[in-house]
Amino acid sequence: MPSGYTTALPTSVALDVGILYYSSTTVFGVSEGGLRVVTNKEHQNINFDNKRSKIVGLDRTLSDDLVISGEFIQITDAMFTADLLEPGATPTTSGTPTTVTYTPYGHSALFAAGAYIAGLRYEVTRADSKKVCWVAAYAFVEKYEIISQDKNTTKVSVELHSRLGATDAATSTDKASYSVQVVG
Repeated sequence: MPSGYTTALPTSVALDVGILYYSSTTVFGVSEGGLRVVTNKEHQNINFDNKRSKIVGLDRTLSDDLVISGEFIQITDAMFTADLLEPGATPTTSGTPTTVTYTPYGHSALFAAGAYIAGLRYEVTRADSKKVCWVAAYAFVEKYEIISQDKNTTKVSVELHSRLGATDAATSTDKASYSVQVVG
């Protein structure tokens, strides 16, 4: 019975959980339960009168969105100071002991370039030591959720979405907001 097994399986199988980086080399945090990568794309097969089936050669990508999500068991200061969880938040310090309050960005203001996560990279290592990476020049935390349970570790559930950089968009908005790399 065919199983899909090939002699390439032992070397190309992805091992263990991947690692999520920001600023290309800084680890986002310790995850629990693994991370999920979804490449949301909207496609169109060009339509015309009397068309009964989708036709090869008439497909195009209308938009894309790399989504990386998962749960982390760390709530680090960097998650706030590096604009990871609350993009563009304004910190104010007061009191003893020192209290830092992060006020979320206003509702009608456009986010400044520095409010985005630069250099988002999700990396999975294969058995042949090559790395498969999903890379977004910029990303944005669309939402996060704090999950707290009795007799368990508090988790931060995070959903990050890729963004096309303004410099790239200035030359052409017809570019993908992420890339996939095989390194090694």
